[in-house]
Amino acid sequence: MIRPPQCLRVGMTLLELMIVLILLGAIGALVLPAATFVLDRAAFDSDVQRFRAALVECRVIAQRTGASLEIALEPGRLTARPWPHEEDEAADPILTVQLMTTKGPDGEDLEEPIVLAVALPDGTFISNGPIGMEDGHGRSTQLLLDPLSGAVIEVMP
Repeated sequence: MIRPPQCLRVGMTLLELMIVLILLGAIGALVLPAATFVLDRAAFDSDVQRFRAALVECRVIAQRTGASLEIALEPGRLTARPWPHEEDEAADPILTVQLMTTKGPDGEDLEEPIVLAVALPDGTFISNGPIGMEDGHGRSTQLLLDPLSGAVIEVMP
């Protein structure tokens, strides 16, 4: 007796496909918050390093040009302008560094510029104290501007 060949099952049923999609969705829901946290942390670290490098660069520019630079935090960026200048006169920035977010001391989005420091031609800084930086997850750091040596020191509290 000759038997007809068995039909080989090819592909997946709708039920199997739905189970796979549900499992992938569950894995994605578990991994996404961790991935978001890692990306936020990397963005914060990047801002801290760019901020620190900009302060060092301002010190070098002030030394090379022999002119003082006002370092200010503005909405979305850090700027350095010649100092002194008239209050109502906004000089063009010599250096601009874009930042992910800028918030004032009260934690609200920055609307008005805040002067952080002045880089002097002798390679030192005049500042109001440490510059605090914080991400949205409670991680923070402070940048100290040494008034004597001009070093920019990162301190993790």
